[in-house]
Amino acid sequence: MASPTESPDMATDKAKDYLFTSTQDWFSFNMETWRKLFPLVTSKAPRVLEIGSWEGRSATFLLDELCREDGSIVCIDHFDLMRSDAGRERCRNITHNLAETGKTHRILDHFSFPALMILLEEEMSSAEPGFDWVYVDGSHEADDTLLDGELAWRLARKGAVFIFDDYDWNVEPQDSRHHPKRGIDAFLSLHDGEYTRLSSPSQYQMILQKTSDMCIGFLVKEKADQDLAHALGYGINVVYAIDSGYAMPAAVSVRSILEHTKERLTVYIINCGLADDDKSKLRDSLPSRENFGLVFLDLPSGCLTRNAGVVWAKLEIATVVPVERVLYLDGDTLLRADIKRLWDEDLRGSPLAAVRDVGCSVLLYTHAGPAGGSR
Repeated sequence: MASPTESPDMATDKAKDYLFTSTQDWFSFNMETWRKLFPLVTSKAPRVLEIGSWEGRSATFLLDELCREDGSIVCIDHFDLMRSDAGRERCRNITHNLAETGKTHRILDHFSFPALMILLEEEMSSAEPGFDWVYVDGSHEADDTLLDGELAWRLARKGAVFIFDDYDWNVEPQDSRHHPKRGIDAFLSLHDGEYTRLSSPSQYQMILQKTSDMCIGFLVKEKADQDLAHALGYGINVVYAIDSGYAMPAAVSVRSILEHTKERLTVYIINCGLADDDKSKLRDSLPSRENFGLVFLDLPSGCLTRNAGVVWAKLEIATVVPVERVLYLDGDTLLRADIKRLWDEDLRGSPLAAVRDVGCSVLLYTHAGPAGGSR
C-alpha cells in the first residue's frame, strides 16, 4: 500500500518500502545480466559509482545484492538543479530509498562533470582510492557520455566492471551526436587494450571489465609532495645510438628495461646505419605494452656521426631527439633493476651527468709538498 506522502503513480517495494514511480522503470530488465557479473567483483566491501541515478532503482539493487554484506555507493544526479517539482521529488525519493538499504551511500546533486572532479580530487587523497563497479547512465549526448566515461574510467580500479547504458538506444539515430553510442565508441577506441568486453553485440548496454591499472592522472595541492612526473603522466625517455651490428644487443637491452620498469617508457633509437629488416626484427622482439613506445630517428645530413662513426652519435642527441630530458645507454647495456632509480637521479643543476664504466680503473695522483707530505 502506498505511503501517505506517496503520489498516486508510485509503486512501493514491500520489503523495504522503496518509493519508485511505476512508469519510470528503465532498469529492472538488466537485473539478471548484472547478477551474473557480480562474481567478477572480488572486494568484500565493493565501492560503486553511478552517474545518473534518478530515483535509485539500480542503486538500491546494487546495495542490496552486490553489497550484500558490506559496501557503499556514490550516486551522481543533478535533479534538475532542484528547480522543478519533478527534480525535487526524485531527490526526495532516492534519499529515502538509499536510506532504506541501510548501507553507506552518498548523493552528489551536481551535473556529472563537477561531481566527478570532486571525486577525482578526493580519491587522490584516499588511502584506498577507486571503485569496483561503475555505471554510466547520465546524459544521452555523445560528448557528455564520452566525458563521463573518461573521468569515471580514471576512478575505476583494475578489474572493475564498467557499464555504459543505452548503447542500443532507439530514440535518436545511432550516428547522431545526440546518441550516446558515438561517445561510447570513441571511448572504446581511445582505451583499446585496457578492457575486456563482456557484453555481446546484441545487448542494450556496453559492459566492460577494466584490465589496466587505475591512474587518476593529476595532483591536488595537498598531495604536491607526490611523484609529480608520474601523476602528470610524464614518462622515462631512453636513447640508444646504434648501427646494424648493435641491433640485437640493443633489443636485449630494451627488453631488460621493460622487464624491470613499469613506468611509462619511450625508447628513441638514433639510426646510425640500420636496415629496414633490423628495425622490424627489433620491434618484433619486444613485448607489446600500452605505456611503451619505440621511435627510430634519422641523423641529419652532414652531421659528424655520418663521417666519424656511431661512437659520436651521442653528440647529436640534442639535435634529433624531440624531448628535453633523456637517459642515454650504450647499445649493449643490460638492466637488472628498475631504470627509474637512475632516471630520478638528481643532477643538482648540472646539464649532464655520466656514469664511470665498471671496468675503468681509478688513478690517484699525489704531489709531494714542501714538507714531504702529499696533497
